[in-house]
Amino acid sequence: MKDMNIYTVNVRCPSCGKQSPFELHTLMDPIKDPQATRKLLSSEYFTHVCPHCHQVQPLSYSCMYHDGTKKLLVAYGDNEKDYNDMKASLTSKKKDTKLDEVLTNWLENCDVRLVKDVFSLQEKVLLSHLNLDDKIIEIARFLKMQELKASFPEMLDLYFNTDGDDYVFLVVEENGIREKVPFTKEEYESIQKEYQNKIISDQSIEIDLDWANSFSFFSGR
Repeated sequence: MKDMNIYTVNVRCPSCGKQSPFELHTLMDPIKDPQATRKLLSSEYFTHVCPHCHQVQPLSYSCMYHDGTKKLLVAYGDNEKDYNDMKASLTSKKKDTKLDEVLTNWLENCDVRLVKDVFSLQEKVLLSHLNLDDKIIEIARFLKMQELKASFPEMLDLYFNTDGDDYVFLVVEENGIREKVPFTKEEYESIQKEYQNKIISDQSIEIDLDWANSFSFFSGR
């Protein structure tokens, strides 16, 4: 039986110009596909390899990741319309269709997040599998950027990642990743201890740098 959440499209290679099929997975669920998390974190879901000339082409498209075991639901809107539509669906109290009944069940039982890019989708899933609180990581990212901006004036963002058993932030500049900055587990625990009680009641689904930047608990620092 065909999976209704998988669509095949033709992708034109930017190198040789030939077209080849590519599967869009609009719902990624590790319970249905045990390889789903690996495929997401490795970017396999978002990478087209031309079968004719082997050119690698990154692709992105709106999708959702649901892990019933981890109780996590992450929606990724690849464009403004999809993002706004997803936000409306994830926050609406009115559900009309059978599909909405499934979504309602997920919303009631999962931590829900809405993101604007593939990396953020991957990061939310990675943090869940590391049993780390993404709100604490966003606060850490905000504080770390303040700490590092003098050393890296061209810094655009910090990406959380792992380096073996250790945590790191990757300094991102216009031309890509510039530096790997250690982020110790002791730092995480210290931030968690300081801010956990201040964020425990927050119900936001858009947990990103803007969320951390606008949160009132920084006003007293």
